[in-house]
Amino acid sequence: MEVIKSGPVAPKDPEKSRSCFFIMRGTEITGSSQPDGKGIQFLYEDCGRLACSAKLVGNITDQKMLDMLSTTKDFRKLVHSIGVSIEADDPSEEIQFVFQMYGKSDPYHSGTNIMMKVQANGAEEKIALDQVTWSEDDDITGQIRFEFEKANTFATASICFYLNDGYDAPAPEEERTIDFKCAEYYAMLEKSLIQTGNVYRLKQAIDKARAGKDVTVAYIGGSITQGAGAVPINTKCYAYQSFMSFCKVVDGTQRDNIYYVKAGVGGTPSEFGLLRYEQDVLRNGSVTPDVVIVEFAVNDEGDETQGECYDSLVRMIYQGPGSPAVILLFSVFANDWNLEERLSLVGRAYQLPMVSVKQAVVEQFYKKDGQGRVLSKRHFFFDLYHPTNVGHKIMADCLEYLFEKADQSAYPKEYSRFGIN
Repeated sequence: MEVIKSGPVAPKDPEKSRSCFFIMRGTEITGSSQPDGKGIQFLYEDCGRLACSAKLVGNITDQKMLDMLSTTKDFRKLVHSIGVSIEADDPSEEIQFVFQMYGKSDPYHSGTNIMMKVQANGAEEKIALDQVTWSEDDDITGQIRFEFEKANTFATASICFYLNDGYDAPAPEEERTIDFKCAEYYAMLEKSLIQTGNVYRLKQAIDKARAGKDVTVAYIGGSITQGAGAVPINTKCYAYQSFMSFCKVVDGTQRDNIYYVKAGVGGTPSEFGLLRYEQDVLRNGSVTPDVVIVEFAVNDEGDETQGECYDSLVRMIYQGPGSPAVILLFSVFANDWNLEERLSLVGRAYQLPMVSVKQAVVEQFYKKDGQGRVLSKRHFFFDLYHPTNVGHKIMADCLEYLFEKADQSAYPKEYSRFGIN
């Protein structure tokens, strides 16, 4: 019997068999313009944000592992290597990946920068942490940056942590394509509508726009209204997408007589909204809104008035220039929290249209395949606080559902609880 000797066998890559989890997976990124013409996407990972990403994207539930992601010392015990893949229109483009550790003596300068050039062709590049020269001043995991040679370059990125021996993570979930046309998705939108309320003013705005008269749709809120998490922020934010939905409900196209005002400022609650409305929405008397969407459901936790400022803002808008339709929009955080229970009392008292993103999506997050599941938290959230492009689209679709229902409704008499006819 002839024995055929095999040729040399390539060594197995030991990282291939390592347990791993994603903290980003197919996430849209872009390079915001810098003074030198280059672009940077910042992702802040301190204050528990990295652990949140591990839970949302990597399905990590082991609290010990989550806690280890906060300090550099424990991070190095947990993570063996980091895998990064980036895909852009130009696959030859190289993008610099930076994971910065904050230092003890000088948070932004004395810590380690883990750096790696990644070609934007979708292939994963890895860096082992034992190849990194570490600073003795390292303190906590700080921020991730993607540095582009040119500003306003768009790409999708994935970041995977490969674990040291002794640590295990759940197998990554199979990628899911969201069906925005399925019956289950439409049922989500139905659940978002807390109440249509009195739609007299909203129907007036729609009819006014159809008649070719000037109509302004305005948005005021925090960072979600600003568009945080949306890429690009100006066209993929829920505000602009729902503005386009309003135009579609009017006659299917964007019309020259329908105007858009976005007044979202990150970190601002409704008490600041009271101060900002005149300048940021009314533009010191140059703008007269017909529809105003108010979004402060995740920004008002620290409101000492327990909703009085929010009530005052809503009253001021409703009774202000243009006598606009006021819509209350309740966004949600990744921990399923918002202030809807408190703030919806205002909408019920004044019979205002109210849309709850929380009611639309939270139930979805805990469904299993085969039980009407459409999406997961990973699809909806960019981080603990802000939606992805998918999340912003869902918010816009919830508002579009309201616009359609209002348009189909019979004209009611205008509600006079505010003391006006």
